[in-house]
Amino acid sequence: MPLTPLAALIAAALAVLYAAGAMEPLDRFLLEQRLSFGKRQASGSLVIVEIDARSIQALESWPWPRGLHAQAIHRLLDAGAAVIAFDVDFSARSQPEQDAALAAAIARGGERIILPTFAQGASTRAHAVIAESAPNAQLLGARTQLGGVNVITDADGRIWSYAVGLDVAGHYRPSLAVLLADSGRYASQTFHIDYSIREETIPIVSYIDVLTGSVDPKLFADRKVLIGATATELGDIQAVPVYGILPGVVVQALAYETIVQGRTIARASGAVTIVGLFALMPVICLATRRQRVGWQRSLLAAGTIAAALVAVVGVAQSQAALSIDLATWLVALAAWSAAGLIRALQGQSRRLMRRHFVAVQQRRMMRAVVESSFDGIVVADDRDRVAHANPMAAAILGRDPATMIGTPVDALFPAEAVDRRRDTSDGAMREHEIVHHDGRTVHVELVIRALEMAGVPEEAGDAPDRGMMVLTFRDVTERHQAMAALRAALVEAESANRLKSEFLAAMSHELRTPLNAILGFSEIIRDRGLGGALDRYAEYAGEINVAGRRLSSLVEGMLDFALAASGKMRLTLVPTGLAQVLRRAVDRIGAAATAGGLDLVLEEAGDPSPAPLADARRIEEVASHLLSNAVKFTPRGGRVTACILRRDGAAGFEIRDTGIGMTPDEIKTALEPLTQVDGRLQRAHEGAGLGLSLAKKLVELHGGTLAIRSAPGEGTAVLVWLPLAEPARAAA
Repeated sequence: MPLTPLAALIAAALAVLYAAGAMEPLDRFLLEQRLSFGKRQASGSLVIVEIDARSIQALESWPWPRGLHAQAIHRLLDAGAAVIAFDVDFSARSQPEQDAALAAAIARGGERIILPTFAQGASTRAHAVIAESAPNAQLLGARTQLGGVNVITDADGRIWSYAVGLDVAGHYRPSLAVLLADSGRYASQTFHIDYSIREETIPIVSYIDVLTGSVDPKLFADRKVLIGATATELGDIQAVPVYGILPGVVVQALAYETIVQGRTIARASGAVTIVGLFALMPVICLATRRQRVGWQRSLLAAGTIAAALVAVVGVAQSQAALSIDLATWLVALAAWSAAGLIRALQGQSRRLMRRHFVAVQQRRMMRAVVESSFDGIVVADDRDRVAHANPMAAAILGRDPATMIGTPVDALFPAEAVDRRRDTSDGAMREHEIVHHDGRTVHVELVIRALEMAGVPEEAGDAPDRGMMVLTFRDVTERHQAMAALRAALVEAESANRLKSEFLAAMSHELRTPLNAILGFSEIIRDRGLGGALDRYAEYAGEINVAGRRLSSLVEGMLDFALAASGKMRLTLVPTGLAQVLRRAVDRIGAAATAGGLDLVLEEAGDPSPAPLADARRIEEVASHLLSNAVKFTPRGGRVTACILRRDGAAGFEIRDTGIGMTPDEIKTALEPLTQVDGRLQRAHEGAGLGLSLAKKLVELHGGTLAIRSAPGEGTAVLVWLPLAEPARAAA
């Protein structure tokens, strides 16, 4: 069947768009979906030895002394590894004895060792290589192989393709995966990596396990080994299809698996897509001729053709490693189907227009009756759908009167008000809540009445009587809000009075305790009640001093809390070393911990880099408050621990104890100012209840967060996070 003018126009327009690259994003999406549905296992001939976070933590440094790499090579060679390839930069010099150890191990491996090179300047837009960063010459053995580890980032920022090799400074440098695969010829210098190969099926071993010999040597026998970084902090993370992101060493491994499994996916030329497009259009025209099938069947035929094309292209990719651009063909099917659907909708629109003209007269009559009302009026037909609404009803509901026609009444008013007309049409006025179109709640007084309309004479006789429903309502939201505001004010006043009483009771107790000590001991000293016992007088003077300090601390805490709560506290924000801050806080609380029979531990760790931005004095106050609480609520023989925390974009510390713990409700209570979990005046643990709330306020003023994890009988952990002085950078 020859092309129709519309089909020819669609084909020509899509061919131009395809040639201009407009279909490329959709083609990449479809290719990614085909790769996602694939389920291929790795060959099992390659093992990844990952430089992971656990290994870095265990060895406590980065970069590692090169003698460690030498040990790893010796262990892998002893285990019978066929080839050992590194994705680790060895271009810089190291300590001579470390370089000598690594060079000896590389020399032992001979041609079984592959070291990486990095081409500088190679990209999809600038193909010329400026320079090559190769391993230090002192490390290279006579037969050591060198493989490039550069990857190709496509226009969408992801790695789709892999280069067989690059021209570097006038000579050809094969890629690392090519050397590992030991493969010969290739149809082109790049190929698509087959991401349908499941990366989780590639054996992965931690570097530290290789060094310590805690992995079975048989795992490496006659296998190829690829060593590279997977730790996020080392920064070798690549954006890829299907997986989202992968470590660079895993991308190299998938490129190797693509080669050894014969899955170097080639992309069909654009001519195949354009020729297929012009061959497809006559098939579409034949299958969806309008005079023979309706638009539903036309859509079904187009969907069937699309499914067949998807299946054929999927089989070609799965069996022949050939990727065919499919997006243009699918868009052609969609465009042709849309054109047929538009024609069908035009016909339906004409029929609806005729029905509209029939209803116009009826709406005009109803409008004349109700539009002048100051109340909202909605008239519903016998199917409980809106037949008319006056402007006031539309204003109260926040809707366009025209769009309300045909809307179910229960979509505008509460279901209990309109569920059954015989139950709700008694003419009584009731107050209800309705939802304004903008989402706010409107309170209305609503009256519902039944209305019977006599049938209109027709050619075939009188139509039966039709039951209708009239809903009359007015907006009483302001009155309802005034009543609610009055009730809320009463509740707030009662709450404020209760809080005032609780505050006065708590403060009077906290102030009276040290004042009683001051007054009592000072009277004994004044009246010389102990005669000449000067040592006892000195002891009582010390008690007066302690009580005075406690009173001063309470007043100072109240002032600090007031400043923090009002936002008027001034902070001096500078990069702050958390280790020193924690050490001072631990020293301050140490005496109390010892007196309580507790084990107070500071887990030493280096400060995070960059340091958090903080006021050191205030953060020390936070740590002291948290440590004091932990010591106070931990029974004798327990343990209180302080340690530094790190994460992306923030650093902080954790205070945890083995104390009595709290429920979620008790945590909420503890964070309220001037409250304690045990609110009795004669409680076991003294304090004004300011410590946690003040600590939380101080942390929030720094732009940080304070969170509590606790359970009764399982202790408590308080985590404090502070923003860093500048974004953290991954190690090179």
